[in-house]
Amino acid sequence: MIASTVTNFRPAAKQRGFTLLELVIALVVVAVMVLMALPSFRETGVRNNVSSINNNLLHAFNVARAEAVRRGINVTVTNVGGSWNNGWIVATTGATPATLLNQDAIPQGGYSVCAATTGGGTNTTITFNSLGALAGGASQFDVNVNRPDGNVLLAQRLTIGPSGQVQVKQNATGSPAATSC
Repeated sequence: MIASTVTNFRPAAKQRGFTLLELVIALVVVAVMVLMALPSFRETGVRNNVSSINNNLLHAFNVARAEAVRRGINVTVTNVGGSWNNGWIVATTGATPATLLNQDAIPQGGYSVCAATTGGGTNTTITFNSLGALAGGASQFDVNVNRPDGNVLLAQRLTIGPSGQVQVKQNATGSPAATSC
């Protein structure tokens, strides 16, 4: 008689986890994707900073204009230390003592704020009268918020007309204010 032998074949245990080669390939793919996204993150940061500076200036101009009308006196937005790059102060004039209404500064990193007046006045001070209009002989006031890379098309511009109305423009092309200062 032939003896029968029973052989137990167990299926091979399933492999769990990743091989070292698979892990290295996955890490390389993730690293390449991160390196491709970094310039986009930097550009987003620069655009956000320009918008933030522009919005802070817009707020200062609107506060000055509204307070001039509300109080019935002139209110100025003046740069700090002779340069808009050092920031600006909103304060009343014609009242004793002058009242500080707002103060702001720009972030570090090569951003610049340049201004120019048309028709008279000074490039360092914007004055709104009791009617909310530009005072001091200026017929227009332009302020450019410039990027560190000097790209005029991606800079932002504020234009204040004779009535005191502020317009926001998405680039500094054609602005009487400098595109770097």
